[in-house]
Amino acid sequence: MTDKENRGIYIHIPFCEHWCNYCDFFTTGGFEQEKIVQYCSYLIKEVDIFAKSADVRGVNHASSHSDRSRGVEKFNVSSVYIGGGTPSYAPGKSIADIMDKIHGEFNVLENAEITIEVNPTSALQDKLIAYREAGINRLSIGIQSQNAGELKTLERNHSAEEGPETVQTAREAGFDNISVDFMYGTPGQTLKSWEETLDSVRIMEPEHVSAYTLMLEAGTRMTSQVQNGELVLPVDDVTTDMFEIACNRLGSLGYNHYELSNYAKPGFESKHNMHYWERKPYIGFGMSSHAYDGTTRFWNTKSFSKYYETIDNGELPVEGKENLSKIQQMNEVIMLGLRMRSGLSLSCFGEQFGRQPAETLAGKVESILEEDRLSELLLCENDHIRLTAKGLFVSDEVIAKLMVQEDVSEYID
Repeated sequence: MTDKENRGIYIHIPFCEHWCNYCDFFTTGGFEQEKIVQYCSYLIKEVDIFAKSADVRGVNHASSHSDRSRGVEKFNVSSVYIGGGTPSYAPGKSIADIMDKIHGEFNVLENAEITIEVNPTSALQDKLIAYREAGINRLSIGIQSQNAGELKTLERNHSAEEGPETVQTAREAGFDNISVDFMYGTPGQTLKSWEETLDSVRIMEPEHVSAYTLMLEAGTRMTSQVQNGELVLPVDDVTTDMFEIACNRLGSLGYNHYELSNYAKPGFESKHNMHYWERKPYIGFGMSSHAYDGTTRFWNTKSFSKYYETIDNGELPVEGKENLSKIQQMNEVIMLGLRMRSGLSLSCFGEQFGRQPAETLAGKVESILEEDRLSELLLCENDHIRLTAKGLFVSDEVIAKLMVQEDVSEYID
């Protein structure tokens, strides 16, 4: 990674008004606004420590304060994503103060995508206006469903009417880049109710739609509810049909299905998420946030006391790091590349990892294409391999056949 390479920045605000039963993100509920303001002030201090430090997260800090006085450029930032938790649960001024600090310490590009996640109940107009004034130009609205019963099952604290109302309020506040989140495969959901949720896109007209299948994560309340029979998930065939319905409905409305779970109007693909999928460098601020420099991942502590204490000591709250092996890096390129509809270039893979790894991968692709059952799941066209629409939903099976175990040297030159 070079100092001139554009970076993404992720900022984690871990507070929620309510912790939903399916969520396994690092969040906490029920905090007073004073506690949230305190956390945001420490996050600003973390940004300051990062800007003054050198090589703590594997990033060459040529842009430290002392160097900047000699005319060294700040890091270029092409995307900022404020996630959580529910960032819109925090005071608007706190978010604005964080953005002021980011603009002060980094060269946020003129065309940078700056996103904040909001929930309908906390996305009040005065906050949205404050976000626009702070330079935030994209909203990600967590709607999840347009069915009242499903929202109750998911323990969402907004009504079916409030989702579209929030989009309208955002338009009035000046936002012209809005993403909405939907979830399918949830307990009690039917094909009809999923179609009705997707039909709401005609009314809301967002620029971007994320449609995720529910993943039952260990330790969540919903996992326990499903295991003890309190909640029942749709059968696999129905969930597959829901995926296909989303592809067809959103495609007919002009949305490009550019990644497994994401659809966008032309030019509105998520720049920040593309940072992740293309394995570009990004920096993380806030508790539990992650950073990546091209070969190494770093993550922050999840402990409030450790977070505050470390920052008070003038240090970054990094809890650990992982240096990725060559095989791990190759597997990530395969996995993330095949999540995108554009697929993976075999020649680019070879340029990055060598001739033998590229030839080995091409051989595995050929083997898959020769299997009757799997041949309809994968395409190889003009040096690119990509999953078909049918293959996307069973992507794990195909990707597993292309990836290599750590103790196997078949990909090593």
